[in-house]
Amino acid sequence: MGSFASAGMRSAAACSSLGIGFKEASNDYSNYIIQNIYYENGYTILYIKYPDSENPNKILVFVGDCVVKLKNKNKIDPHFNKDDNLIARFSNTEDGVSALGRLLR
Repeated sequence: MGSFASAGMRSAAACSSLGIGFKEASNDYSNYIIQNIYYENGYTILYIKYPDSENPNKILVFVGDCVVKLKNKNKIDPHFNKDDNLIARFSNTEDGVSALGRLLR
């Protein structure tokens, strides 16, 4: 199908050549701090900080009780993939916490 460029999206190199600031995302998902983790209403809620990320504070929601599994992982990728049971990701802000509350009701 089409590429980002054909869909009207610009690459990081194209943006920087236009003088548009663009920070590459950090893919070091092994550098994190678990701030809080708990199981509630069938979900594991993980408050996590990625110090190298532009938006470091996230709330990740997983289906089932994953507390022990997540505490023992060397790397926690905050993106959705077929190998994990991550179902929601919120910024750790007032809006994000509010959205989490609506999900857990």
